[in-house]
Amino acid sequence: MDFTNLINFAASVQGIFSLLALLLLVTISFSGLFARGRRNDVLKAVESGNPDLVKQVNNAYNIDVSKLSKDGALTATRTKIMHDTIRLAMRLFFGFVIFLAVLVVLVLLLKPAKDEAKSNTDFLKLAVALQRVGDAETRVDIAREYCGDDFDPLFEFALRDKGFAPADPDSAPPPQIADINDVRTVLQRASGCSRMDLRDGVLHCDGFTTLLDVGVRMPAADPESIVLHYTAAPASPRQLSEMFRTNRVGYHFLIGRDGSITQFANLEFRALHVGRGARVGDTHVGNINSIGIGFDNLGRLDQRGDAYYLAGSDIKVSPRAEPVMAENRLWEPYTEDQREAGRRLISSLREEYGPLLVVGHSDVSPFKEDPGPLLQI
Repeated sequence: MDFTNLINFAASVQGIFSLLALLLLVTISFSGLFARGRRNDVLKAVESGNPDLVKQVNNAYNIDVSKLSKDGALTATRTKIMHDTIRLAMRLFFGFVIFLAVLVVLVLLLKPAKDEAKSNTDFLKLAVALQRVGDAETRVDIAREYCGDDFDPLFEFALRDKGFAPADPDSAPPPQIADINDVRTVLQRASGCSRMDLRDGVLHCDGFTTLLDVGVRMPAADPESIVLHYTAAPASPRQLSEMFRTNRVGYHFLIGRDGSITQFANLEFRALHVGRGARVGDTHVGNINSIGIGFDNLGRLDQRGDAYYLAGSDIKVSPRAEPVMAENRLWEPYTEDQREAGRRLISSLREEYGPLLVVGHSDVSPFKEDPGPLLQI
């Protein structure tokens, strides 16, 4: 049990005893309210000597007042009240304990199975990805962040071992891995994201979360549309996340050239990606009710000699594929991995939210060109 769990446990124990103390206080308070009436009844029976009243008190309070003096009756009454209060408090205590025991059993029985991302197979994938990290301390930090409470000391021992290295370091160029989010991208590449599922607004690929949270927290309405964008700049998910975090403008999802998917904002929150929005057909498309999907793509290009520039700028770029002419303009083509990932992501979103309208940014804003004519999904 780590320090945080110990604090939580202590807080829960303190809460339980506080509740028990409150129950005892309420019990004593109610007993005090009834004590005055009981004492008056007993005294009246003793002083009057009325057989009917004495019998009534005997039956009601189980106190034989026929042979008691006034002081004796008061003493017997106080003793009886104290015993009744203790008995009631014990019943409440044991009832509360039984209730807690039943609750714990139900929680254990109904507790969902651990996330598939924590299976042995996924830990093996994680280990393979971490083989690309040269520094042992960095490997351990990434693994500990990913595994959380399931981090095994034996796993740490293996990660620190000098022999923890790629079996064939020349088999592929090592990806740049700096933290857990880069590991998730590598794992997506390894698995191909064969299974997508949405849980509480977060997309998971083969059990691994794709979320690289940029901190947007403005509530969104139920989505009615999907808006497609291109990045118009070569940027990694981490670079884009820092830009989105700073500018508060960005998409919900980014699809990389290799088809890997990164999520920047939970779908329960709005991403600022379409400005003021506009009506497309019968649907108003705005930030509050749309899902933004960006594709890593340079978009429209200008060619000057042998060099390429982002359209309308002096920013020189190097296209990742041979530019294609479409609609009398040059564009960087999308990869088939991107198209396939886009199709599957849209399908998953529609399964979750219904028949969402799919439009391009250019359909919402007349001054935009993305995603361009080459994204055929």
